[in-house]
Amino acid sequence: MKSFTSQRLLSLLLATFVTLTFTACSDSIPAHTLDLEPLAEQLSIATEERVAERPIQEDAIWSDLLNGVVSPDGYTRDGSGDGPNDPQLEAGPLSENEFHSQTDPFHIPTPLEGLADLPSEREDLSSMRTVVKIFNGDVDAGITIPGFGGLKLGATESSMSVYYIESRVISTPEGEKVYGVGYSTHYLFKRLKRGIDVSDLVSVAASAQLQSSRTSVYYTLQTFGISSLDLVGYFKPTVNALFDVEGFGVIQSSIDGIHTVLSDPDLSKRVRFEPVELQFVDPADLRI
Repeated sequence: MKSFTSQRLLSLLLATFVTLTFTACSDSIPAHTLDLEPLAEQLSIATEERVAERPIQEDAIWSDLLNGVVSPDGYTRDGSGDGPNDPQLEAGPLSENEFHSQTDPFHIPTPLEGLADLPSEREDLSSMRTVVKIFNGDVDAGITIPGFGGLKLGATESSMSVYYIESRVISTPEGEKVYGVGYSTHYLFKRLKRGIDVSDLVSVAASAQLQSSRTSVYYTLQTFGISSLDLVGYFKPTVNALFDVEGFGVIQSSIDGIHTVLSDPDLSKRVRFEPVELQFVDPADLRI
């Protein structure tokens, strides 16, 4: 009798475990099934509403105000050890090329000399606009995800990169290339709690904070061709950090801060703009 009771109890426990496991799994949506287009459109519209009339830059004052200015510090990893693949990056200030060499093994700095019609200052560029790149594990599995230090996209994952850039297309012997300045936010979606609207980033962040077994999202912040001591207090590039409530706040404050600096007539004069090749943007992206 005891043996029968023990076996029955074991069977009940096993059945309960299987049920709980199935419920947890079925309560999440694999990220490769998400439609990220509404979120991309929403972020693009929000950026257009933020962008103000761009001030005129005067090269003559740069040498006085910018002597000794280096790229913004803070090119550090989240350090929590929770990110996918979790390669640790050394903390501390990095130059832009050093930052790319650690976070993007395929980044090759392009020499600026010798290219005709090459932009050298901000006034050579168009006004800011957004370029969005979406990759889905269904068709893009195995690609190197932009902004995540060489991480490959999984079959059940999706990613979205939003580039906020001032740019110019130039002709080179190898064809048209895009040069410019700006910054970017990158999202890596691994899974999302069923019932949450992916375009509602507040809810996504809250779910990642409170229900991490059901929602898992990571983010990266980067800059391109921009350096200023004024930016340090607003925008600290981050790689492969958990997108939770704190991460949502960091992204929002960083975007608001960098827009404030770039659009303010006085603060923007203390920014060094050095257009670089934007290898992640195709000329066709700017003609949409």
